[in-house]
Amino acid sequence: RTDIKGKQRMKKYPKPDELFKFDLDNMKLEDENFRVLIKRECQKKNMVNFENKCFCGIGETLDSTYTTAFFIDYCQLFDKNPNRITCDYKILGYSKRGRRVYEALVEHSIVDGKDKMKIDRNAVYDDGNENHGIGSAGLQVIIDLARRLGCTEVYGMSRPYTEMINSENYDLAKKRLRHFYEKNGFIFGDDGETFHLNL
Repeated sequence: RTDIKGKQRMKKYPKPDELFKFDLDNMKLEDENFRVLIKRECQKKNMVNFENKCFCGIGETLDSTYTTAFFIDYCQLFDKNPNRITCDYKILGYSKRGRRVYEALVEHSIVDGKDKMKIDRNAVYDDGNENHGIGSAGLQVIIDLARRLGCTEVYGMSRPYTEMINSENYDLAKKRLRHFYEKNGFIFGDDGETFHLNL
């Protein structure tokens, strides 16, 4: 019964532009380059379901130089398994110069009648962009999306990039990731890798 309710609920799944509505023409922005960027990106179609990107907010960072505009590139519904219905989202972040500096892949699922958001990827791109608050701003977009979808929890697994597994910096990278999620309010499990935030 729970699965049927979950499935019915997913059939009425909101599109990103129903979750995030902005009056861009009247929106106060520090830099007009962002208005141009947002309008341009929202006219681009993604390569998954050929729908337009959806603007979902400006992320404040430690330094205004790194302020980032965030978009949902796509959401894709998977309902083949009646026991686990999911919708994947790809979130992108762009600098005011139009360079892609952030990407996240998250999965919204309804399991046993509970909505949850899993972080599969949360990464800052382009050399020199780390440690300026872009990742934390992106994480806030993920949390905001999860709340808008009615999720009760955001969770994931803290693992450095694959190429670091055999690196001497692996332990340091693990510590940095743990610090990153903890400073953003997440709690780690006993295994030291899984983390969650109750909403």
